[in-house]
Amino acid sequence: MLLSRLGGLLLIAGTAGAGVWVIAFGGPASPEEARPGSWLVSAVTLLVAAGAGAVAIAAARPLDAAPARRGLGLAAVGLLGITVAQTLVVIPEGSNELASTPWVLLVGGGLLGAAIGALVVGVALARSRDLGGRLVGLALLAGPLSLPVATAISLPLHVDAAAVLLIGLGTSVLGIAGVGVLALGVGRPGSAT
Repeated sequence: MLLSRLGGLLLIAGTAGAGVWVIAFGGPASPEEARPGSWLVSAVTLLVAAGAGAVAIAAARPLDAAPARRGLGLAAVGLLGITVAQTLVVIPEGSNELASTPWVLLVGGGLLGAAIGALVVGVALARSRDLGGRLVGLALLAGPLSLPVATAISLPLHVDAAAVLLIGLGTSVLGIAGVGVLALGVGRPGSAT
């Protein structure tokens, strides 16, 4: 129970860090760019990976279902791969990250693992009996599914789909924070919170 709560706190701290990163520094930055806030990218990714891993190991209801725990574990491993790529893979000066095979494999595999893990957790929570779990599951599903919707809207209409993607990203971040709240046991009978 303590490990689940610690994981919940790490997930909430990671999502809060993501919000600070976007508001304060304007969004994505790789550690190689030496921009302010690039260290925050790695820290946020590591916090969410550690939180997802902790909750996967010691989850409480409604996160204790086997698919939810496996999805959290897969997401944790994927995010850990991204963190390793961000911090340990050296990109030579003047070259592109996509020219580095280890970087591409770690980030590509990490993104795939994190996305599949989030979808598995989303489906597992959306099928739970707990209303809070259902809402968090729907938020986790809405985020990744906003990409095809944004593409479908932008291509035929020739409009910028950034708003749809931003809403999807925000929904995903809320879903991750929601997993953290569920792991803390807030509002659950018998919890100390």
